[in-house]
Amino acid sequence: MKINLINNIRFAYNKDYHDKLHQKLARQKNDLPLAQQLSAADEFCLSLEDKINEIESDGSDLDGYTFNELTNFLIELRLVVVDYFSANFNNFHYPQELIKQYTKEAKNTANDVAKQWRLDLCDSLSGLLAPVSNNSEDNMETSSNPDNSVGYNIPIGNLKKPDFLDEFIPRQSSPKGFCDVVGFENQKNELKESIIEYIENPELAEIDKNEYGITLPRGYLFYGPPGCGKTFLTEAIAAETGLKMYKMDLSKIGSSYVNQTAKNIQGAFDFLKTQAQKDNKPVLLFIDEVDSLVRKRQPDEQSAEDSKTTTTLLKLIHEARDNGIIVIAATNRYDILDEAFTSRFDNQQYFGLPDMEQIQALLKKSLEKRIKGQELAKNNDAIKNLAIQLKDYSNRSITFIVDEAAKIAKRKGRLNITSSDVAEAINKCNFDKVDESSYRKDKRKTFKLGFN
Repeated sequence: MKINLINNIRFAYNKDYHDKLHQKLARQKNDLPLAQQLSAADEFCLSLEDKINEIESDGSDLDGYTFNELTNFLIELRLVVVDYFSANFNNFHYPQELIKQYTKEAKNTANDVAKQWRLDLCDSLSGLLAPVSNNSEDNMETSSNPDNSVGYNIPIGNLKKPDFLDEFIPRQSSPKGFCDVVGFENQKNELKESIIEYIENPELAEIDKNEYGITLPRGYLFYGPPGCGKTFLTEAIAAETGLKMYKMDLSKIGSSYVNQTAKNIQGAFDFLKTQAQKDNKPVLLFIDEVDSLVRKRQPDEQSAEDSKTTTTLLKLIHEARDNGIIVIAATNRYDILDEAFTSRFDNQQYFGLPDMEQIQALLKKSLEKRIKGQELAKNNDAIKNLAIQLKDYSNRSITFIVDEAAKIAKRKGRLNITSSDVAEAINKCNFDKVDESSYRKDKRKTFKLGFN
């Protein structure tokens, strides 16, 4: 990652996509010599851009002859390379990715000269793209946009968003991405590999599907004790991917009319399919406390209405991936979920209580956000002692306790939040410690996540 300064405006030039591109090219067995040549050509383009970036960083010769010659040469060279890529490896969607890259760079620089050559290159690259035809008679839209990574084509209508679907609008306290999830880099990397990389690079996802048969999971099922980060991580995924996320309000989806609950669920998925097609990228659907909707089916106990609801949801989740919907369900009661429902999720993750290392990280993160708490956050011995007292508390409880400690410190007129304030808050809040034995499934993968 290279960071350049242009008129004091900071922007990032990211080569991650090209690194992955070259790895994929190296595995092309059908026409390896051509793939190697294209990889070398792309590398040469990148080295040329490095020189251009150096001139832009210096800022002294942006209108000079050398700079203009370099940018003109780069544009011509990129067009030739893209033309060969498109002709021989069309599934890479190379021109579309470059247009996204240069458009972002142009947006992030305030210098008109540096902005203009990038926009000129985008215009030239756009001329290589095949035109998209619209059939207004059938009210259908089909897109070849690479962001449509799941390969779905559906009619676009004017479906109204159901009242029981709430679009997630980030709050001030919402995570900005995985950077706000404390620790556990291995787990975050696994999620990046299984979903985020494919969302960011749909053409690479297509190659992995063809070469390895790897696709996005059919869905994610998060389970474990309350307050341990299931919802927080879901919001972090939305922030990390930039995808729209909708939460299904189960308190509104039920109906006293026959089969209406199942119809409501069907309507929600129909809307999300349409939304995904309009945006040319997947959408996230988060179903919290899903155990209230799909409990274990007992032949003598479940009504025909409940059975219809469960069957409909099973069908829709099975089809969701191909319709551009990524389903994330969360529950505190895995033990009462219908087994046919849980089997629909090939990615199941357990969220347990934070360990000692994580409790300390949570305490520090929460205290560092407060001017009056920064002194205590630096006191490692005090943090370790407090972490011992907070063993078996959930992430959410720990955050509430720090909030209460801040109120106590203010009430007593202290210059800083102290360890005694936190200890008093622990006693005052009187939160119950959590027994994980009723939540944990031995064969499930354990993800202990912290949040601030």
